[in-house]
Formats: sequence, structure tokens, C-alpha cells
Amino acid sequence: MVSRRNFIKTTAIAGAAAFTGIASCSLPGRKNSFKNITIQSVGLKFEKEPLIRPFGFKGGYMTEIWQTAN
Repeated sequence: MVSRRNFIKTTAIAGAAAFTGIASCSLPGRKNSFKNITIQSVGLKFEKEPLIRPFGFKGGYMTEIWQTAN
């Protein structure tokens, strides 16, 4: 029989692993089998698109929108 606390802990860990895309997660009673990931390169391009008039609420206003570009 599984205790309520252990069930909640196991399902929370499994749910978080599924949400983040981790294939192998650390469930109770299992060994950790995480692998190191090395990021080779990163790229970012965006275009600033000015708005006709400022858009906002309570003092926080945007004057431009940053659109991602390929």
C-alpha cells in the first residue's frame, strides 16, 4: 500500500519531469541517471517595432515591441 504523502511526492516529481521534458527523473527508490548537457552555441535576433502610442497600465508603459526574427 502506498501512503498518501509518498504518492503525492512521486506524482509531483513525475509531473515536473514530464513538464520540463526530462526523460529520466529521480523517483523514490531509483538511482539518479541525469546526463550533462553542453550547449554548443546560442543565437538571438530581434527587431524593435515602435508603437504608435505608449501602451500600459499604472505607470508601466511600453513604447516598442521586440519581435523575434529568423
